[in-house]
Amino acid sequence: MKRIVLYISALLMIGVSFAQAQKEGVQRKIHLLHANTLSFDKAVDTERQVLRGDVLFRQDSVYMSCDSAYFYESKNVMEAFSNVHVKQGDTLSMWCDSLSYHGNSLLLQMFDNVKLKHNQTILTTEYMTYDRDVNVAHYPYRGNIVDPETHLSSQYGWYLTNTKEAIFREDVMLRSYDFSKMETPPAYPDPISPDYKPRAILYSDSLYYMFETSEAEMRGPSRIVTDTATVVSSNGFFNTKTQFARLYQRSYVVSPGRYAIGDSLYYDGLAGIGDGWGDIVMEDSLQKVKLMGEYMHYVDDPQSVLVTGRALAMEFSDKDTLYLHADTLRAFTV
Repeated sequence: MKRIVLYISALLMIGVSFAQAQKEGVQRKIHLLHANTLSFDKAVDTERQVLRGDVLFRQDSVYMSCDSAYFYESKNVMEAFSNVHVKQGDTLSMWCDSLSYHGNSLLLQMFDNVKLKHNQTILTTEYMTYDRDVNVAHYPYRGNIVDPETHLSSQYGWYLTNTKEAIFREDVMLRSYDFSKMETPPAYPDPISPDYKPRAILYSDSLYYMFETSEAEMRGPSRIVTDTATVVSSNGFFNTKTQFARLYQRSYVVSPGRYAIGDSLYYDGLAGIGDGWGDIVMEDSLQKVKLMGEYMHYVDDPQSVLVTGRALAMEFSDKDTLYLHADTLRAFTV
């Protein structure tokens, strides 16, 4: 019985693989739609077709145009040169100076002045691969990704067009902008222009960013800098629109004259409200007060702090330090 089951399973797998191969063979064939001239040079390559002038290819729903190209029809491979444009549907376009494309593996290699535009998101770099099988763009040598309110750069990274998510590695910088109060906001932020000051800058060595929700996940040593505070964490989340941060693994927040550190911190940058859990320490050098406990709730304006769980307050405005223990402590600035 086991042999029969294995035999039937093997036949099913072979049948599915054969049907899929037939389907892929039809869909994945690169078709030459137009070229002003076509020539062969058998002395150089017996299979290479040399195409010049308004060259246009199609593979299923993808169109590729360029000024000139080499086409290896039997291998299902093409190389494009000058004014290369790849268009997939109405939402994805790519441009570059030259391109190498293997139609069977669905892998594009794009060289020099590379640009990818997906809806309102733009990726620029000097070399990029795009895997059409999984719809993932990858740049290994420095790249930038922008949308109308965010500018991201890193040494290398990946952009997933299906989910509008990106992964960044090494020397990551995220700039978040707020153009809601401008009468004529720019189409895209310019990080060089002095007219556009970011509301927050995030530095990291490993970052995961979701363009749909404007949320960044920090997966390595990171630092967030705003006008009012600096956040340091190696594990957490930061929403570039709401300025809300969820921080873990002993993160801390520093603002003028005070700092707070804890195992877990929630900080609302727009509202100026924070919560902390697990061995919380908060010090205000202006008021000369240090608070410790297991939980803390902080309000920036008007400034107040609530500490619970083996709460301890230290006041050192005079030569001597005043210690105060309680289950719950509240501190206010008057």
